[in-house]
Amino acid sequence: MLVTDCEMTGLEPTLHSIVSVGAVDLSDPTRQLYEECRMWDGAKVEDEALAVNGFTLEQITDPTKQTEGELVHKFIAFAEPMA
Repeated sequence: MLVTDCEMTGLEPTLHSIVSVGAVDLSDPTRQLYEECRMWDGAKVEDEALAVNGFTLEQITDPTKQTEGELVHKFIAFAEPMA
């Protein structure tokens, strides 16, 4: 079983972006993933979401961070052995 936690810029996936993903493989808790990314261009940002997840606007728009797509590919690669 894979336990996953995502932090986002809001609750609506068509408007808001992922900014971090954490995951733990419960069958082997030493297998863990934590990745952060910048939000996608044009994503809406809710101040309430930032208050909950602790990220700043500067952190979620940092151009040196990976894209959301790159983060998702890493998550898929992490999860694939469990399929």
